[in-house]
Amino acid sequence: MITTKTLIETHATRYPDMRIDDFIKLFYQNSFGPKHMNARPDEATLITYIINELEAFHPSDVTPEVEAIGHGFVRVSLRVVRDKKTTPEAFAAAFRRSMDVSEGITDQTTSRFVCQLNTLLAMIDEGAIDMPRDEVKNAIESYLSGEFRPVSHSKTYRECYHPHYRVLSVKEADKLLGYHAEGGHHHETR
Repeated sequence: MITTKTLIETHATRYPDMRIDDFIKLFYQNSFGPKHMNARPDEATLITYIINELEAFHPSDVTPEVEAIGHGFVRVSLRVVRDKKTTPEAFAAAFRRSMDVSEGITDQTTSRFVCQLNTLLAMIDEGAIDMPRDEVKNAIESYLSGEFRPVSHSKTYRECYHPHYRVLSVKEADKLLGYHAEGGHHHETR
């Protein structure tokens, strides 16, 4: 299992230009999974989104195909479709099934989300993460004072890392790609 501290350290090292919005997005996905989407699009719509997004896809050298984000979820790059390791149809179906099994916003997942934000602040206080504490604290307070909503990656993150992925459950990623994301290794699928 990935601890919040390890999650923060791993992502801050891999993506040194992360901003507070990127951490909020990471914790949001980790806590609530992909179920946060307001509408429940059908697979045809999801397939269309994937195909359209592939047209703008520019993979980043630092972003892995499958990236563990904890609590049973991974980010799976659209690279797996581009490289023909799966089809848009299979990818969309795995995403849809991941939406179906994610808890969404509950008391437990909300508590987890808030704890992760507090862990980030504590790591900033310890000097483990180099971010302006007051700015981060104000952004977190502002976010928590409103309705929990998905956020976009920061402009800097988008420019540096070109994020094009979907959040899948580890089980769905494993079935789709034969990749055990939490352990970080490939294995044979039968």
